[in-house]
Amino acid sequence: MKKYGNSIREVRKAKNYTQKQLSDMAEIAINSLRRYESGDRQVPIDVLKKIANALEVDWLCLIPGIERGSYIATDVIEPAGLTVTDDEGHIIKQGDGKPWRKMSDVEAHKAGFLKFNSDEDRIAHFYSKLNTDGRLIAAKCFYKNLDSTKLSEVADYVEQLADTPQFQKTDTKEAK
Repeated sequence: MKKYGNSIREVRKAKNYTQKQLSDMAEIAINSLRRYESGDRQVPIDVLKKIANALEVDWLCLIPGIERGSYIATDVIEPAGLTVTDDEGHIIKQGDGKPWRKMSDVEAHKAGFLKFNSDEDRIAHFYSKLNTDGRLIAAKCFYKNLDSTKLSEVADYVEQLADTPQFQKTDTKEAK
């Protein structure tokens, strides 16, 4: 419980927001935010998502890695209706029989399964997933953000483009 508050506080301070600014942006009471950050009150998931949205981070990054798996199960596995079994093959959760869908690279990155050594590597990876239209839009972002301190913003934007169906590569010939 307290760990979430520490994560919220760390990200808030890294972004140079006061508690008042964050509470206003997330549309939550400042006293609630103070209690979340101090660990006096458990952060409901819907509120954690509002705070993450205000901080412009994925809500899962505010949850310690060890606990992230249960939330991925709740938000990804259960809504997808997948069957989950233990090591001995006993069914833990019965799925709805729908075929499994491969996790996209963006989903894998957000879930923490796909990691990059730098923003440059992340940009290169997701840029390679874009079709011609996506690459043109990414180039516009590159041009607007020539300042190297904005690489993280560029990486976020290219990743977002790679997750947009209209900009995803569908034909391997297009990349050549």
